[in-house]
Amino acid sequence: MYLRLLFVPTLLFLLTVTVCTQDSPVPTPVKEVSAIFPPEALATFRGKERIDLFVEMDKKGEVKDVVAFGPWVTCGKNDDIVEALQRAAIEAAKKTEFTPATKDGKSVDGYATMSYSLIGTQPAPPPIDPKDQRRGGVVNGQSLSKPTPKYPSKAKKLGIQGQVTILVLLDETGKPMTARAKSGHPLLFPSAAQAACEARWTPTLFAGSPVKVGAPITYNFSNP
Repeated sequence: MYLRLLFVPTLLFLLTVTVCTQDSPVPTPVKEVSAIFPPEALATFRGKERIDLFVEMDKKGEVKDVVAFGPWVTCGKNDDIVEALQRAAIEAAKKTEFTPATKDGKSVDGYATMSYSLIGTQPAPPPIDPKDQRRGGVVNGQSLSKPTPKYPSKAKKLGIQGQVTILVLLDETGKPMTARAKSGHPLLFPSAAQAACEARWTPTLFAGSPVKVGAPITYNFSNP
């Protein structure tokens, strides 16, 4: 595995909601509820972020469980900002109303994926003086370890599989600092992100000095 150099942009309130159903026939949202994210949490980052959710409904179409992931995972510790944003998204998802899923003319338990987009309000940093910019080549870090993620039992039971790509931000030593979901199924994101946080690289050098850098990791979940 090689490391591709990605200069990650440093991280206002715009909200969009997307509902993607996963079964057939499927529950259909009839009342979507916007999440109210804490202003103090939005003020800690800038740029567009996303919270993905896996929502389970009972035979009446009422939400009975929600699994949230994002906007990011802070590797190795709990993140109060992330938890506050997830609570707001989960609260809104639980208030969303769905028509019941049906099979053979009968109502059955159903599930769907949802995502809330949000934009941070943190001010942009001052521009860098060209005289302070380092010049020189880039030496990409090399992968030292890539742990295999655990296959979530719920995903395996529901037959959810496929590729998941996680984008990690590495510190100057090659250790992941944060992990973000780039693509894949939300129910697989937490396991993939945990494995990504445990991966390790050699330092990436820019003009001879170690730097922070972004690296994508792709995992394949296959249900035999």
